[in-house]
Amino acid sequence: MNVENALLGDVQDVENGILLLRKNVSVKKKMSKLVHMSKYPGYEEVEEVLDQALKQTAEGKGKERHGRNSLPFIEQPIMEIQRRCGPGFTLGQASKKIDEAYGMFLKQAYMQAIRELLGAIIYIAAAVVFINEQTDNINVDPELKERTTNMFSFKRITQTIQELLS
Repeated sequence: MNVENALLGDVQDVENGILLLRKNVSVKKKMSKLVHMSKYPGYEEVEEVLDQALKQTAEGKGKERHGRNSLPFIEQPIMEIQRRCGPGFTLGQASKKIDEAYGMFLKQAYMQAIRELLGAIIYIAAAVVFINEQTDNINVDPELKERTTNMFSFKRITQTIQELLS
């Protein structure tokens, strides 16, 4: 895919070989999509949603509300409460957010609905992290454990945050 094709719908005019984009077009976002090579071709949209969820929890509302004193994810209340109450806590929170998102969708409050769904994704990820913690001493399919541990490990989250900031 070349730059012209990727930006075609957003081009207002071409002046001296420079593309002039319509107002409100994010060149950085468009260009990052051009250079980003997905680990799973054909799943770029899913990867983008998961990246948005991670960014929301690491930088946005999640950090403001729950990242007290810059605690790592595994030390934040989302994990500590779950350790006391079990995964029903995070799965219940995810369910609540999904219900709220559906109501927002019906009201055509699409951006708010998306924010709620991204939050639900993080609650579900926290449940996976918690279950991985519980399986440390249990005979679990090693391949499945490695995949889920790598997917939601603190190291993976940290690497993704560093990639977003660079």
